[in-house]
Amino acid sequence: MDPDISAALQQSAGGPFITRHPTALLTFCSHKGLNEMMNQLTMIAFFMALFIGKALALDDTSTEIERLKAENALLKQRVQQLEMAVGEIRQMLGKSEAVTRAVPPAPAPLYPKPSVQLYGQVEMDTTYDTNQINWSDPSQAPSGIATIVNDEDFNLSAAPSRIGMRVQGPAVGSAELSGKLETDFFSGAGGPNSPHLRLRHAFMKMDWLQKRFGILIGQTYDVIAPLQTDSINWPLENWTGDVGYRRPQIQVSQWFQTGRRSRLLFQGAFCRSIGPIYNPKTSTEDLDAGLPTIQGRMAFEWPLGGTQTNGMGLWGHWGQEKFRQSPNESAVDLKSWSIGMDANLFLTPQLRLMTELWKGAFVNAFQGDLPVLTVNQGRLLGVQSTGGWATLTMGPWNGLRFNIGGGFDDPLNQDLNKGDRSLTATYFGNFFYDPNASLEIGLELSHWQTRYIDKTEGDDFRLQNCFIYKF
Repeated sequence: MDPDISAALQQSAGGPFITRHPTALLTFCSHKGLNEMMNQLTMIAFFMALFIGKALALDDTSTEIERLKAENALLKQRVQQLEMAVGEIRQMLGKSEAVTRAVPPAPAPLYPKPSVQLYGQVEMDTTYDTNQINWSDPSQAPSGIATIVNDEDFNLSAAPSRIGMRVQGPAVGSAELSGKLETDFFSGAGGPNSPHLRLRHAFMKMDWLQKRFGILIGQTYDVIAPLQTDSINWPLENWTGDVGYRRPQIQVSQWFQTGRRSRLLFQGAFCRSIGPIYNPKTSTEDLDAGLPTIQGRMAFEWPLGGTQTNGMGLWGHWGQEKFRQSPNESAVDLKSWSIGMDANLFLTPQLRLMTELWKGAFVNAFQGDLPVLTVNQGRLLGVQSTGGWATLTMGPWNGLRFNIGGGFDDPLNQDLNKGDRSLTATYFGNFFYDPNASLEIGLELSHWQTRYIDKTEGDDFRLQNCFIYKF
């Protein structure tokens, strides 16, 4: 290369090329030509752009580093603030724990609490009677039909409404503990629109399932005559064939498994003797007993597919009540007794037969006859009676079930006086519709008959319906 051109190129970075070496530039242009000169200028421009880009890049990197340093400082400041806040929280928690440790915790209960289930029903009943009856309450079955005819009667009552609670646990050793408390409004006290409460059930129960033994203490149903008619009337068959009621008692049960779902059951109870005995001479209701009434039942139960269970039982009771002709006279002990049987048979899964038959004397305390029939005032003896009832239940089909049945209570005529009732009987048919588990609607037609000794008989047709909301 020409020495002048080479010197020019080497010194181009230090100052203007043209002003420093004009002769070299002209010589270069004339020596290499215009095209070669343009190529050289292009190379110079490329290297200058590369150097400028690197400089700019170094400048951007420096800016980014400064920005990151600022963010790092800000984060360090926030971490320091969070550490200070956590320290304050730890100090507060430490003070709270110190206070908590200073107050000893309440001691745990020695025994677990029982579980309680509230239940009940709201019920409204209506009745229409063609003739006069002894009780006009629409929810109670007539205890007898008077001889007055064409004395129609219509009534409404909410007295069947009830409320109760079931209690379960805690266990006592190997015994399962349970109880029940239930009331309704059939006390007989109060007005038609403000009836008073009546105690139905109030008992505790202990069951040793492994030993198949149980004890019940309190008030509940009798051991005898355990079945009940599926009827709107309460109680439909009492005084017309169905004995048994509720009373305070101490009841024991022992059962023996004879199969996977069959068993032999023995029950016994010591019960309070309950009258009353109405004495027309003193116009008082007398009750006195020196001994409890004893009840017993033996039954065999066996399955019929599903959850249905058949059963048949034999039962009876014995007790006594004191009767006085007047308050100043000595008491006479009158024996009360009964023997009977019950059967609960599912002929098919949707056809059920229930029946009870009995014979006894002085059974007014078990709703077997009326107080005025209990004692023959002249002969001072308890009136003997024979009775029973049966019901055939069909269904349910889509919440609909039907019942037909009847019952009778037939006192021994030779124990009666003139004007006493010699027969009470009823026949009925009904249906119930349950659209769901809470609502039930029923309609019932029944015919009631009362026969007397040397007196005109009485008859009544009763039409009755109910609306029941269960919870």
